[in-house]
Amino acid sequence: MASGVNALPDSLDPFVVKKGVFNGKAIGHITIKSAKKVLTLFPNSMETHEADMNAAIESFSPELPDDYFITKVLEVNKITDKILLTDAEIVVSGGRGMKSPDNWKPLEDLAELLGGA
Repeated sequence: MASGVNALPDSLDPFVVKKGVFNGKAIGHITIKSAKKVLTLFPNSMETHEADMNAAIESFSPELPDDYFITKVLEVNKITDKILLTDAEIVVSGGRGMKSPDNWKPLEDLAELLGGA
């Protein structure tokens, strides 16, 4: 996958595309070696053309077997009795100084006492 591509491929074998790097101060040449290539385009990087007005619209219903997917969601556990971090006005945090997961309990207790997350 190459994101932020700003030009058509320079070559197809090998597949090489250009994209801005270092905050747009340089141009990187990205080689994609996989059989399937995914590109996202940088806004306004490609010229637009008016489409043929005789295009046919076809419905498409993909049917993919479960074994096609590598990752499966087995269970979703939502905590509903606590404030979400994005909604909290008070956030209590800790870092590497806490040393082990056993030391997080006092932080969780403090966040609950303060009505935060």
